[in-house]
Amino acid sequence: MIVLKAPKAPKVIPKSGDYNKKTEIKITVPDGCKAYYAFDSEPDLNSTVYEQPISMPVGYHRLNVILVAANGKTSKMTAMEYYLQY
Repeated sequence: MIVLKAPKAPKVIPKSGDYNKKTEIKITVPDGCKAYYAFDSEPDLNSTVYEQPISMPVGYHRLNVILVAANGKTSKMTAMEYYLQY
């Protein structure tokens, strides 16, 4: 029997925190997976697909990210909180 495993929760950099200059957010996407993300809501398969670094939006926002493997299995969600003010 083959057991299809869900991917591990995605790695997101930089870490949660306060920022005072334009910052790009990067998500590590393993081979065979796609990352979906949403600000201030739960991501799903209709959310934005991560293809390149994301510009951190101004203000306080929570970035939520999931990975979906080619087998359809979904990872646990990674949530980062950013506060950008400059």
